[in-house]
Amino acid sequence: MPKKTVLVILFLLWVLCVTALSLLSLPDLDAGGVEVPYSDKIVHFIFYFGFVWLGGLALYAHVRSPYPIKKMLFWVFLAAVFYGTVIEVLQYVATAYRSAEWSDFMANTFGALTAALLLNRYLSGRHRLN
Repeated sequence: MPKKTVLVILFLLWVLCVTALSLLSLPDLDAGGVEVPYSDKIVHFIFYFGFVWLGGLALYAHVRSPYPIKKMLFWVFLAAVFYGTVIEVLQYVATAYRSAEWSDFMANTFGALTAALLLNRYLSGRHRLN
């Protein structure tokens, strides 16, 4: 299977997992008594970092013409922010066990932005992925 197909599949699975984990009711996970400060925000950061990283790699692998990397990553970043906003709104209106929070939105956006900046640096020095 070509690498670009694998990247698309990984990205779609990531989005599916983020959606499920964001909207479904999950029993409290026991961390063995270890309390990690801001663990919820760290998870949000990772979710949207992964969204942009995998989405950016998948899109980069599929672009045929020399499309500017910054422009491509800007659109992937915007898609992640839009998706995160939709998820937060759905948590507010469609679930009784989740809530929408501005701090979640900010963690999502910061994760997406961090991934876009790092991926821009990573891809700028690379050739086309096969």
